[in-house]
Amino acid sequence: MNRFQSIFLPALIAVVLGYAATVSAAPVLYSVRSNANDHLYSIDAATGVATDLGALTFGDAEGLAFVGSTLYAIGGTDDQFWNITTPPGTLVGATGARTGIDAGLDYNRVTGTMYNYNAESNSGALYTINLATGAATLVGSNNTYADGLAIDSGGLAYAANGTTLYSIDLATAAATVIGSLGLGNSGVQVGLTFGDDDLLYAIASDGALYTVNTATGAATLAANITCEGIACAGWEGLATQSAAPEPGTLALLGAALLGLGMRRRVQ
Repeated sequence: MNRFQSIFLPALIAVVLGYAATVSAAPVLYSVRSNANDHLYSIDAATGVATDLGALTFGDAEGLAFVGSTLYAIGGTDDQFWNITTPPGTLVGATGARTGIDAGLDYNRVTGTMYNYNAESNSGALYTINLATGAATLVGSNNTYADGLAIDSGGLAYAANGTTLYSIDLATAAATVIGSLGLGNSGVQVGLTFGDDDLLYAIASDGALYTVNTATGAATLAANITCEGIACAGWEGLATQSAAPEPGTLALLGAALLGLGMRRRVQ
């Protein structure tokens, strides 16, 4: 092993092992008590302990999603798109008129597209969101009410309400029933997000945090959320910042490993 290999290879292995360790750990989640004090919180997925990160100017932050280290929020009845990474947040722009009063938001890392699912009563609509301007473009509509949206690492999308988990076709907005969450509470609002291990988390507005089986829809209680040691409710939206490298970074790492292997063979 030459000097270049002795320096580069351990560093590369450290990056890969560090990523694997991060993926296996319980993620830090983010949500807003938009039905309470309009504050942004981080939530320990393992314990349910919520930490107040500050008040938001945006009082209708319902759908939440990270793109890299930037946390975005979209309104349900308020047609606005915000950057809320650092409270009180900054307005990106108006979305334009959208159907519905409840919102879900997530970013498809496979295609680099932000999606918003907006719904009310027995109707839903799927939009793409321009990250630079906030403008919404309609993908399609359906007859399904859901209050959360999450897209896994393979680009498969899911939405949920207080009783049911659905798959969402990102090309047509068609919704397909997967199964019952088993919560028996149609009155709660639900936010969704995936951890890096593609484990689906759901937050209920009443303050319960769940993991959800994407094959059956069954929800399992993970924790009851507490704020300063006291049970707290009023939650809407759920997001987690991915520790996974973007596809381009993974390709770069792969190319580096391949190049290192070829270098060793020719020596």
